[in-house]
Amino acid sequence: MTVYFTSDLHFGHPFVAGIRAGHVEPDREDWALSAAHDRRVLDVINAHAGKADELYILGDVSSGSRRSMDIAVENLARLNVPVKRRHLILGNHETRSNGAIFTELYPLFGEIACQGRIYLDDGRQLILSHFQWRHLMDGSVIPEQATNATSLKLAKDAPVWTGNPHETLLHGHTHNRHVFDFDGRPGGYTQIHIGWDAWRRPVALEELAPLFDPKEAERYSDKEHA
Repeated sequence: MTVYFTSDLHFGHPFVAGIRAGHVEPDREDWALSAAHDRRVLDVINAHAGKADELYILGDVSSGSRRSMDIAVENLARLNVPVKRRHLILGNHETRSNGAIFTELYPLFGEIACQGRIYLDDGRQLILSHFQWRHLMDGSVIPEQATNATSLKLAKDAPVWTGNPHETLLHGHTHNRHVFDFDGRPGGYTQIHIGWDAWRRPVALEELAPLFDPKEAERYSDKEHA
């Protein structure tokens, strides 16, 4: 069994699909492009994560709209990973949805939570959150990140960095193409961006493990995967 992580799938979200396709002015109503994007995302996930694997999605499976959530539900139901081994950590696009939409996600996951924690055999703890460390949600504008990447309004939902050397945060949300999108800032090398925009695929725990070492993370920080 392989444990995979991803986030920010944004099924049924033409604006995000346009950005990922490289459009300078994405069309918010280009549903054909959005459908092609969604097929590609689903196909890539299924090519990596199969029936014997485990999958953590760290938020934003849709745009939060009624239409987008319907499309997300349809695509999530086609994942190869069995429901009991799927985990959803809620993102801002889930928490802003109304209850009727949100409840449709429950049958598709074995676990749904606001944050999560995985305890590894070597004593390391992986904190799972849609958001980066709270102190980095400071309203600053960073090139190549989503406009709400450091939103002060969302900061209350972000985890707090304690400085514990045995904790590593896995997060999404920023839509940055870099794995260490806050490198050089306090705590920046103790969190790893596992979002779709950084990897364009689900990333395995074994691949992330070397990056738990801050020194290795610093050497790796200038790489762009997408």
